[in-house]
Amino acid sequence: MLQAPFRSGADIEDYQLEPVARSVEAPQMNVLLADDFGLGKTIEAGLVALELLLRHRARRVMIVCPAGLTHKWHDEMSEKCGLDFTIVDSDRCAEVRRTHGSAANPFQIYPLTIVSLPWLRGQKAERLLREVVPAEGPTYPRTFDLLIVDEAHHVAPALPKLRYADDPQQTELIRWLGLHFTHSLFLSATPHNGYQESFTALLEILDDQSFARAVEPDRSAVKEAVVRRLKRDIVNADGTPLFVEPVAKVIPVSYPQSERQIHSLLTEFAGSRRNRVATKGGHKATDLVTLLLKKRTFSSPAAVAHTVGVYIETLSAKRGTRRTAAQDEVLDWLEDFFEDKGGKRRPKTVSDDEVLF
Repeated sequence: MLQAPFRSGADIEDYQLEPVARSVEAPQMNVLLADDFGLGKTIEAGLVALELLLRHRARRVMIVCPAGLTHKWHDEMSEKCGLDFTIVDSDRCAEVRRTHGSAANPFQIYPLTIVSLPWLRGQKAERLLREVVPAEGPTYPRTFDLLIVDEAHHVAPALPKLRYADDPQQTELIRWLGLHFTHSLFLSATPHNGYQESFTALLEILDDQSFARAVEPDRSAVKEAVVRRLKRDIVNADGTPLFVEPVAKVIPVSYPQSERQIHSLLTEFAGSRRNRVATKGGHKATDLVTLLLKKRTFSSPAAVAHTVGVYIETLSAKRGTRRTAAQDEVLDWLEDFFEDKGGKRRPKTVSDDEVLF
């Protein structure tokens, strides 16, 4: 009875048909697709969208995903499902104004859209959406048809806070936006972060008629709303595992002395920044810079060398301009740190084998 599997260009496994079957059976679909990594949640979501479009049960579909996945979603929907989605961002909005007039709204022009979660949190996106949805609240029929949220665990409250006023902006945004959709499909391989309140809050955003935060969810309701399969549970028709069981092995890595020196300096760098700068109330920015440097360090010596060079250039450029007390502390501390390391103010050229600073 399904049409999407025969219209798609994907090699579909049997287990991937369950979400699209649920979309056909229920008049309103609110499902959390929590399959394991690598089981094809993107394909399953595409099949659901395609099936609803073919049955004329949906016309306006929106995919919300992390910024780095917008083009992946666009390509997957085009190649595997034959659906031409439009990525709505600042560049697309500027293009729409040039081609359709200054008052044009991309959410009215394009029925199939992909939006990144960071851009959706911006004022421009909120203004455009409020131009489309009714000001008095959700109406019947809904303004949009199908909302697909990838990496949905990002929109749930991370901590077990029970007050709605404590919710992050993106949690409030998806909760408000979901009210204007007939169907909702949330995707996440890690839907539970260990806090039951956070998980029930995510289910409440998905379906506020069946779930409420701080209330233990009914097992039958969870079974209806959550599709969760692990790789070890997927078998062939003869009962053999479809996926090979991974084997974990310990691979010892021997770090050269130069890398150990870099790591030692980075540890000292992080401790010095936090002790000197955090006293001025800038510990969040301090931790962010330190985290970036750590990520670059584990990426490659060339990456961290470039980052350090840009960082020092930025701080040096602040000289001669008005600075805050915290910035003064950073510059003074940086000078002290480099003087302590032999007076090398800037690493002009750093090879892979050289020690930074």
